[in-house]
Amino acid sequence: MNILENAKKSLQSFTKNSNASSEVTNCKDIPFHFGIDVLDRLITFIHEHTVSSNLQISSVTTLCLSYTCSYVNLKGCESYVFDLSPGATGKDSAFDRAYDLVLKPVMEMQNEKKAQYDYQRQSSDEKLAQKSFHCIHTADATEQGVIAGFDNTKAQFVAIGEVGSKLKNKEHPLINFITRVYGKNNIVKPNYKKDLGAGGDLTIDGISLFFYGNSNFQMLGKSTFKHHLVGGLLNRCILVYNTKTRLFEDRPDSYDISPEVLKESHFSIHRLMIYGEKNASKAKPKLIKTDLYVEFDRYIYDLTNQCSGSELEYLFKRVMQNLNAVIYTLHYLLGAQEDVWWDEVQESTIVLGINYMKYVLEGYDALIDEIIGASAEEREEGAVAKLHSVIFSLSKKQNCSKLKHRDIYRAAHLTRQEYDKLVLNMHYKTDKKFLHILTEPSMTSVTCDKTKEVS
Repeated sequence: MNILENAKKSLQSFTKNSNASSEVTNCKDIPFHFGIDVLDRLITFIHEHTVSSNLQISSVTTLCLSYTCSYVNLKGCESYVFDLSPGATGKDSAFDRAYDLVLKPVMEMQNEKKAQYDYQRQSSDEKLAQKSFHCIHTADATEQGVIAGFDNTKAQFVAIGEVGSKLKNKEHPLINFITRVYGKNNIVKPNYKKDLGAGGDLTIDGISLFFYGNSNFQMLGKSTFKHHLVGGLLNRCILVYNTKTRLFEDRPDSYDISPEVLKESHFSIHRLMIYGEKNASKAKPKLIKTDLYVEFDRYIYDLTNQCSGSELEYLFKRVMQNLNAVIYTLHYLLGAQEDVWWDEVQESTIVLGINYMKYVLEGYDALIDEIIGASAEEREEGAVAKLHSVIFSLSKKQNCSKLKHRDIYRAAHLTRQEYDKLVLNMHYKTDKKFLHILTEPSMTSVTCDKTKEVS
């Protein structure tokens, strides 16, 4: 059993005790019950009006609520979420509904601030600088636009559906910026003259950036996925991978959210923002590492070491950092629900956050299968390319088109069994002792029909 399969079994064993847990994998779409009114109700509303799974909905809704907390200056909630689920599973619709229910009140507040500032600019004798009031950036987002937003609103949110094409561009300015800013509370602006301002100050302090994106393995491709998992954007995100299909009878009767539901949700978000504004000046609550927290941290640490040398090592690198963001978000939601401020995160909230992270990690079970398959396919493609190179080098060296199998697999540093497996799917004619490089142009192409007889 290899490293990846061992990691999968270890993960299954660990996550099976999570709250609201399924029988770990291959189960129906089961919700996670937070016991927090605003969060549970939002998830239910969205689930009733999309085909998205509970896992997808809970992750994007929690992220939007995290941003709302940060917008009113509650600290410690910064996180990224990336949905890697297969196509047509409701990735975009989950975010669209969360936007309607959670983020629109934030946008309304921004619009009020902008209108007030525009009025001041028009009525003031002193010429006031033009400010950007963008705080939630979607498909047309740019690096410069996000930086301009930070000048006025320290909490910024970037949400991009089907971001695969941008990820394939390894030098994409916005993606590189989002990757670089993860977890930071200050940035240095690019040295553009228009950014200098009167004082020439290029540093913005006290920032918090949130990101939501989605794509799938087919759109990303193996190379892009590996690049961003090992050290790029995916390495920083809570990864959502849903393969749990909803029953036909569980699909929504209507995709339209009623005005009553919107009103109720917006009222809850306004209450949360009022709570945040009232407590914005207070220090970030203390997060004490309880025994359960240390146990979970140890498990992630051991799992990362167990996966050392494989892509999975990077799958778990930011789990604890993202867990902390979830715990702080839940802490503030509970505080707003009770209208009380706690200087210390309660142990029950830490338990809730860990159980939810286990719920998310259940989806990694199927994600590991995808990584195993992609890694095996990538390794085989590399081995085939190397074997092609060895065959043609030997043919050129020996000046012949008929090579002994033994000479080839020895030169390629392969066992006979490995060689036979690879050459079986290559476009050469073979017999018991020899491999023949056919001289006809149509038969030397790697896309020609296979004619072989490997013994």
